[in-house]
Amino acid sequence: MFCLMATSAWRLALLFLGLSGIILGSWADTPRGIDLTKLRHFPLEKVRAADIEHEETFTFDGITATDLRETNEVRLSGRGTTGRTWVVYLRYISHIWKGDLDGNGQTDYVLYSNGPLMNGSRTPVFSISILLMDQERMPVPFLAPMYDPPEAAGVPNVVDLDNDGRAELAVSTYDENPSDPKVGPLCSGHWVTQLYRFEGMAVREFRGRLGGINFPLIHNWTYRETECADSGQPETQIQPAQLRDGSTDRTYATTTLSEQPSDGAQEFVIAPVNGCHEIWPLVVVWDQKTELTITFMILYNDRMAGLARSLWERRSRLDLRGVSPGVFSERCNVNLVWAR
Repeated sequence: MFCLMATSAWRLALLFLGLSGIILGSWADTPRGIDLTKLRHFPLEKVRAADIEHEETFTFDGITATDLRETNEVRLSGRGTTGRTWVVYLRYISHIWKGDLDGNGQTDYVLYSNGPLMNGSRTPVFSISILLMDQERMPVPFLAPMYDPPEAAGVPNVVDLDNDGRAELAVSTYDENPSDPKVGPLCSGHWVTQLYRFEGMAVREFRGRLGGINFPLIHNWTYRETECADSGQPETQIQPAQLRDGSTDRTYATTTLSEQPSDGAQEFVIAPVNGCHEIWPLVVVWDQKTELTITFMILYNDRMAGLARSLWERRSRLDLRGVSPGVFSERCNVNLVWAR
């Protein structure tokens, strides 16, 4: 649904953004309780504000970005200071910014794209892919699905709320867990804005007060007396907001693949750990001796399935970082899989 040809992907994402409220209401016309554009933003330098498409090659800071038309993806490639190479595969890139997000003296990169997820009316249309660069100029990735398009002045989600010269990332998510007892199903829910810091080549969630805001910020929304009738009495049981574990700073569990992946499969069937029998990874890092390969989720593409087959054949160890329950009870969402 959202894995589209390059230019059309961005335009259709914007079309969906406008139509989603007409079709179902959904996230596009519900208040979030926070205006990201009014927060103190972290200064980023714009590298490019145009699609990488039509088999184009674009070079910046010693990094080469190439549109791979046959596989409908973009490849980034570079070399660390020790000579070790790295390669990144993404579905699409429309904007590139750079800046030292974590204060380690190295330039990091923020890449805007269309969203990789399919989640019905809750689908984030966009995504931010982040490459944190270590002292050897090797990347560590992070992916955050986003509802917000990029702004001309920068990325509204990348902020510096305490003005310490280091960036934070504000990520808003939407759910339809009932927050208003006097309306029916799908008529109320929550917006949750969580804040993340870049620390130690990882992303860590911050909980507490920063910049005058308490995080996570949970805002209830309802369609009572607009899209949905007021029942006048409780008819729906209130449910808590969904909090996503977006951090990548610790290993939740270590496992291996338990069966050979099928063609085109995005999920990995694993040796069960902590209730997870399958995982849906947003990003997979294959940490090999001579090369680091990073694959971001790309729907309707065999890249992830091919990588899974290679990991299966080599019986690679999988470190799972940032694990959240999925739609199905035994399938877990994983922010980052680090394979060795």
